[in-house]
Amino acid sequence: MNTHAKQHEQSQADSSLEGMRVVVAGGGGFIGTNLIRALLAQGANVVGYGRLPRFPAAIKDAKWVQGDLENTIAINAVLQDVDVVYYLAGNASPMDAERSISDHVQTNVLGAVRFFEQCVQNKVSKVISVSSGGMVYGPNAELPSQEASTTNPSNSYALAKVAIEQYLSLFDKRGDIQGFSLRVANPYGPYQLPRSGQGLIATVLDRLLSDKPVDIYGDGETIRDFVHISDVVEAMLQTGSYRGSQRVFNVGSGQGRSVNEVLESIETVLGRKIQITRHKARKIDISASILDGTRAKVELGWESKIKFEDGLHTAYQWMKSYHTASTIEPSPTSTLPTAGPIAGPIAGGA
Repeated sequence: MNTHAKQHEQSQADSSLEGMRVVVAGGGGFIGTNLIRALLAQGANVVGYGRLPRFPAAIKDAKWVQGDLENTIAINAVLQDVDVVYYLAGNASPMDAERSISDHVQTNVLGAVRFFEQCVQNKVSKVISVSSGGMVYGPNAELPSQEASTTNPSNSYALAKVAIEQYLSLFDKRGDIQGFSLRVANPYGPYQLPRSGQGLIATVLDRLLSDKPVDIYGDGETIRDFVHISDVVEAMLQTGSYRGSQRVFNVGSGQGRSVNEVLESIETVLGRKIQITRHKARKIDISASILDGTRAKVELGWESKIKFEDGLHTAYQWMKSYHTASTIEPSPTSTLPTAGPIAGPIAGGA
């Protein structure tokens, strides 16, 4: 049996994090909510850390500690006797990062480094950080991009992601922790709310349900790799139990879709016409991003499984329920739907 097969077999034989103490830093948002639900379903002892979660009812069985990246006392307390840390912290969108680069670096890059140092001090064995597969390879990247491809960030947001990856790698090379970076493409699905400059599908669905036009920048031919959140979470779980030597993984569908194609698919799947308002292209947007998932398939036994049209259905059903249950700004006490109607690690509890 070759080395890759042995690593894959070993990972698959112990793919559950049952009984482990897991911290999800920055776990109150879209990815974190889905991840915490999946970890709880596996039987992990989960502690979320960060600002108040957007959907507390969805993760009510997890312990939550409120704090930020500057609260070293709270972070040290959270990191006691921890097996695995998922690092999702960071409060900027690409547009926010451009508005104040120094603030972005201070909060997100230095904040991540300080957090990693505290993981080392507390002898955390494994840290898994979510990076940006959609931006770190930059413009004019070879497509689909592989992990070995040159990173060429063209904006502050992407540059910060690469810097965080490199600092985590430094701690790993020094033998302080096992540090993994997951370069996630463009995730979509339940619990994603529209925000400025991010989340095309969530934004379109929100505007559609509000009977408002969708703002599209440029000619709509920008290409992105869209991956359903249940697939993303499965990759994160597999990395949590991975014992091989690779440290960076692309997490994407491997298929590129233009903005126009996404709009057409949503109209077809939902049988509704989308109102569109066109604007000039933004300098921050790269023309195309598609990820090669070969390494994750070989090493983790992972690949994207959710068909795009099926994923759109789950995203739409959740957003429709969200519109029924809440306003666009969620309150800590709001009662919201807790899963999309799809089998998998989120709804199926596997």
